[in-house]
Amino acid sequence: MNVPIPTKPPPPRGKLRGGQGDRKDVVAMQHALRDLTLDPELPAHIRATCARAWSDLQERKRVLDGKPLPGQYRPDLAQRDKARRGKPIVLPQPDASEVKESPSQS
Repeated sequence: MNVPIPTKPPPPRGKLRGGQGDRKDVVAMQHALRDLTLDPELPAHIRATCARAWSDLQERKRVLDGKPLPGQYRPDLAQRDKARRGKPIVLPQPDASEVKESPSQS
């Protein structure tokens, strides 16, 4: 059987965070790769390449959906940053006892 060896999938057509059409293209490519991967007549190295390409498409779906990488979003930091927004920065004022008068120039 003379099947071309799949490489990394091309990026889906459309915008970076495209509409449903882009996601449908990715899902269609994943279905085709799944069928190739499950074909027992293909050599193991071709099936492994198809599995890697499927994994790359899974990552592409995550990007198209606008989801962050695992571990990248930390709600506790997001709440802290949200609480800080809009508040003025307050610098500490020195105490009167700490302020040394500069020598007067006469």
